[in-house]
Amino acid sequence: MFLNMTYGPQAYADLLAMEGQIRKDRQEMVYKQQKMRQQIFDIIGWVFVSVIVFGFFGLIAMIWADRAKAIEPFDTQNNLIIREYND
Repeated sequence: MFLNMTYGPQAYADLLAMEGQIRKDRQEMVYKQQKMRQQIFDIIGWVFVSVIVFGFFGLIAMIWADRAKAIEPFDTQNNLIIREYND
């Protein structure tokens, strides 16, 4: 009633439209923030998984490379083999 008398008959409708637009903008902003947060967590998850996978393959490669250049220190009867190398 006060709004109609001071600002005219269209003021209440304008106020309702403005409140609706503010509510809509806020919901859109909250949705975008949630979407951004989800994308950040997805990226962090993929980076973590990638680090684990590449770390595992790196470990396997290191073990494989170490075994490729390793010298067996024991013979078939578990006797220690002592070799002298001339470099």
